[in-house]
Amino acid sequence: MSRLNKTDLELLQTGQSVDLSAEENAYLGGEFTENPNDYVEVLIYDAKENFLESAVVDSQDYIVDGGIKLKTGTILRKLGYEKGRYIVKYNFLRKVAGSYENILVGANNQRYTGEFDPNNKTDIDRIGNDLFIKEYKYFIHEISPSKHEVRLAVDTIKEPEHNHRYLRDFYNMQKTTKRVASLGDEDLSLMFIKPDNNEIGKSFELQFGNSSNTFTQQMLGGTINLNQAFVTKIIPPDTPKEQGPGSNPLSEMQSETLTARFGITNLDAAQITDDPGDPSLWELWNIFKGKKLDDTVKDIKLSLETEDGDTVENVWNMEKSYEFNRGSGNHQTVEISSISSRPLTSSTTYVWTVFGWDQDRKWQGSLRGYKYWTDKAVVKSGDNDGDFKLISGGVGGIAEATSTWTDKNVKEEGSKIAIEMHSNDLHLGVHLLITNDLGQTDEIVIPAFLTTKR
Repeated sequence: MSRLNKTDLELLQTGQSVDLSAEENAYLGGEFTENPNDYVEVLIYDAKENFLESAVVDSQDYIVDGGIKLKTGTILRKLGYEKGRYIVKYNFLRKVAGSYENILVGANNQRYTGEFDPNNKTDIDRIGNDLFIKEYKYFIHEISPSKHEVRLAVDTIKEPEHNHRYLRDFYNMQKTTKRVASLGDEDLSLMFIKPDNNEIGKSFELQFGNSSNTFTQQMLGGTINLNQAFVTKIIPPDTPKEQGPGSNPLSEMQSETLTARFGITNLDAAQITDDPGDPSLWELWNIFKGKKLDDTVKDIKLSLETEDGDTVENVWNMEKSYEFNRGSGNHQTVEISSISSRPLTSSTTYVWTVFGWDQDRKWQGSLRGYKYWTDKAVVKSGDNDGDFKLISGGVGGIAEATSTWTDKNVKEEGSKIAIEMHSNDLHLGVHLLITNDLGQTDEIVIPAFLTTKR
């Protein structure tokens, strides 16, 4: 029988039946009365079918014997109906989430589990003061225009002592596959049963640590996962070695963490006059790692000449730099590649920025000589008197119109740029910012390590 009216019943009723005893339907909880959440609801009407009241039938007032036999007379008398003619209907229900019961909560909506005697006036007087009655149910938040769907919402009930069952059951209502985990709770722990030969290592039988717990019908056909059940030793992987001086070839390395680095990977199109001999830039990386374009460098133990303040962006010259032939006449091209450590299969974005300074001079006459001044290096475009070009993709790539290039959604192949130097007395640095789809980010900036002669 159904408490729904005829119209609502026709909307919801499919005419299909479900075999609760079938193994593929075990997740529904087994046949009626096999599930501890099953209960019988009685609805009482007068002789003219006017609804009077409903109640939950005591489990001792029905018998399961190839069917369900209900003691209707006993049920009516317990509810106070001694004489008269009544129409009695029964609903056979199973609690999936929530309950027909009411609970007590405190002022913070946390479920109250302490002592409470409904026959004690002192306890009763607490209702409405520090204790409040709540229905252990969910409410209809919205009904679709077609009347075929409803949106349910939760009340503000908190149950930390019950592993937040009220919210957990609400979430699990939509799922046919559910996971039961101990979460460190000893009451839900599992242990192997010793076989007759006492060789526990050969046991295939499990039981709950708390013997009063049992495997439910809903678990039939499920899977038991025992994390690290047979792990006897954990050997951590070797930490990959950083690419330092002499590393060949220079390339990106697989790592669970992200560490931004770059090195010099091609000097074929450059005339170098002073080569420090370390294309991995190992020493410079160790000095500048953790720095940003606007960080101070007063604590860096390296000879620095600064212009307009001691910041990385304004570093003018360094001892540890690659020096190339004069930029006038024909340019010098250097290829810079990412040699970062990162998860190589993650989608990664690289943002390259080239920055630096150019020293210019003007002849003031034989008595005064040259006047020198420094300007911020600018990108060369067309016939302008620019200082450098940023080439995306490395040697043979595309000249960008700005000093910054973003290489998006890169996976295993990595990223690289080339820098064309067109001016004399030029001092350039590179900033590399890397982010990936794992939420990791890192950056490295090395200033003034590429220079040209006057």
